[in-house]
Amino acid sequence: MHRKTIFAILVVVLINISPASAQTTAFTHHGNLGFSATGNYDFELKLFDSPAVGTGTQQGTTIQELNVPVTNGDFTLLLDFGSALFTGGELFLETGYRVAGGGAFTVLSPREKATAVYANRNWAVCRQPALSKTRPRSKQVLSISRVMARRAARFQARRRRAAQRS
Repeated sequence: MHRKTIFAILVVVLINISPASAQTTAFTHHGNLGFSATGNYDFELKLFDSPAVGTGTQQGTTIQELNVPVTNGDFTLLLDFGSALFTGGELFLETGYRVAGGGAFTVLSPREKATAVYANRNWAVCRQPALSKTRPRSKQVLSISRVMARRAARFQARRRRAAQRS
């Protein structure tokens, strides 16, 4: 009888183990062309260390997204510049656009500060207990990690209760 109980507990534990998901560096960028346009456009995106167009040094590679649907000037892109660029310094996203298949890119001004990426990157750092206690990145990120930790604990408690009922 004792072996059956241990086996049942082991099965329940193994069923409730979920694979860890890796933190990605991709982020969604919602932009606007600054005028009412509808159709397909090509975009060229670059990161710089300066907010003013025509100044600063480009950081990393250029990303081109072709034939992107635009409605009333609004567009959405999934971008991934990798993690090597996001080390804590300020970065600004430069967006160039053109009608799909058209000529030269027109650059939107000013560049946009890449803030969402830092929240994404800092969340990965703050999940590590030793680092979050000794070198917190910001109060905002710590509050995000506390909220996420509470949500994860509630989720795990619900899974345990559901497993106990079945």
